[in-house]
Amino acid sequence: MSRQPFSTAVRRNHVIGPAGVGSLILTRNGITALLCGLPTWLNQAPLRGVDDAARSMDLQRLLDDLTLHDINAERELSVARLIQPPVVNDSIGFNVTWFIPSIRFPLSEYCTNPSCRSIQRASPENPSVSYCRDSECAGQRKRSSRTQQVPIVLACSEGHLDEPDFVSLTHSSGPCNPSPRLQYKPGNVITCPEIICRDCGNRVRLSNNDNAPCAGRRPWIIGMAPDSCGKKTTILDRTDTRTYYPDVRSHLHIPASNGLRDTVLRWLQNDHIAHALSQVGPQALPQIHQRAVSIFPDLSEQGLAKHMQHLAHPEPQESGPDSEIAALTSGQRGIRTSDGPPVLDAEVIPVDRFDSRFISSTAPITGVVAVHRLAETRTLAGFTRIEPPNSQATRDLTGYQLLWGRRTPRDASEDWLPGMRLYGEGIYLELNQEHVNAWASGARTYISDITVSGETLTPQFQVAHTLAHLMMNAASLECGYPVASLRDRIYTTSETTAFLIYTGDGDLLGTLGGLVELAQPGSLEQLLEKAYNAADWCSLDPVCMNPVQHVRSAAAGACHQCCLLPETSCAWWNNGLDRATLVGRDQLAGYLR
Repeated sequence: MSRQPFSTAVRRNHVIGPAGVGSLILTRNGITALLCGLPTWLNQAPLRGVDDAARSMDLQRLLDDLTLHDINAERELSVARLIQPPVVNDSIGFNVTWFIPSIRFPLSEYCTNPSCRSIQRASPENPSVSYCRDSECAGQRKRSSRTQQVPIVLACSEGHLDEPDFVSLTHSSGPCNPSPRLQYKPGNVITCPEIICRDCGNRVRLSNNDNAPCAGRRPWIIGMAPDSCGKKTTILDRTDTRTYYPDVRSHLHIPASNGLRDTVLRWLQNDHIAHALSQVGPQALPQIHQRAVSIFPDLSEQGLAKHMQHLAHPEPQESGPDSEIAALTSGQRGIRTSDGPPVLDAEVIPVDRFDSRFISSTAPITGVVAVHRLAETRTLAGFTRIEPPNSQATRDLTGYQLLWGRRTPRDASEDWLPGMRLYGEGIYLELNQEHVNAWASGARTYISDITVSGETLTPQFQVAHTLAHLMMNAASLECGYPVASLRDRIYTTSETTAFLIYTGDGDLLGTLGGLVELAQPGSLEQLLEKAYNAADWCSLDPVCMNPVQHVRSAAAGACHQCCLLPETSCAWWNNGLDRATLVGRDQLAGYLR
């Protein structure tokens, strides 16, 4: 029997996020590891074939079992499909487990004995705690001292990652001998240790101002030659959040148009036999229909032909905020069918059922939608280091290249990115557009636009964003979901200013229903009143409402007591928040006033 590999549990939605490809994670025995690139995923796949052809078929079937389709995401990211990260309890057709590989990083480590502190190197494949190999240290103690990984790494804005070359740092003119003995002494600042050569006495203290040229290394892609980068590196604590910013693309799954059923479309894409028959042509329609009626008894042959035609020649399905607003406010509720629940079930609630002081044609809120069910597709499109992803920045390394190590796929087995689909519930609220426009025209004198990740956050965005965060904090105390499980989507178009708060950690079985119940008349007014009160007063006022100048540009009137949320809940990194947009400050009049 083969030995069970050492493993550390990581949630699937963390792999499409902060623990994605190229990130540093902490294993269950305290070792920092680097999650490997997608080529290594394929190399570690559990394949049973005895020759190349059989192994290729095994890999194809393995990927088919984990395939996820989303037309808008695939079009935006230029890939053929999305692949869900494998999970431990998945048989994935082989009754074996597919582990996502990782390697030890950084490899440099130092002895924890204060009188030793000698630096040594570990093997990338070694998942265990190491022990000091210095002979002098071993002679001083009954047992060898444990070693500890060096707590610093080098990162550059192009996504490369490296560790300091301590031999070169202490020997600018070349090493004093082939294997110099180095000593690591931590400094008062974790990123500024002192390195001493015990052979020649040379010593150097690292500084945060040291910006060595980037060597272009991508150690998470095993066997990849370094790039020619030319950027400057930054010394970071290996636990620093700046070592990894995942570029996660989010798409609400919009129901298929023209009366088409999403479940049928997904079946045609995922069923291997139906997909193969569809390549034959229209003459294979009876055979495909015969196979389909066992799953969809009410599906006619003509209806099946329409679904096949849509896949063969897809109509350009709208994406972006306008399509999401239209789907949420259409009033056409999804219907549960024999083949599964709807992907979107949005109930438009008439405003005359609410207290007119809070929700009406003249109130701050003019539209309410109770989203009983929604589906969100998240895709790991790449990552950055040092700075968050910027959609307008021109980068030499694309997201695909950072994950795969090459710019284009070599074959169909590499034409994908990691993705997953989450199901949840939410509340959609539309602000009074006439009042928002009138307020924004006067507010621009006191509030400037903010640029975050290449997007411009206007005053209209900031007022909706701030109210959404206040609503999420208030809702988390009532709905049963922690605030870290909620997310927001802000919509600012020429005709609509709105926001959607929804559960971002739902599972395939549905949701608890606690959040969407707060959209009902009576409950929503109470929720809005709590949010308005939180906007009017914060326990850290007046400091919160009148912050120091260096934070005024990003979050002028917001703090962790009122508006700031966990960064996993906010796609805008808590930027563009200001309670003054709602209640006013100095000469600025608030939207709620």
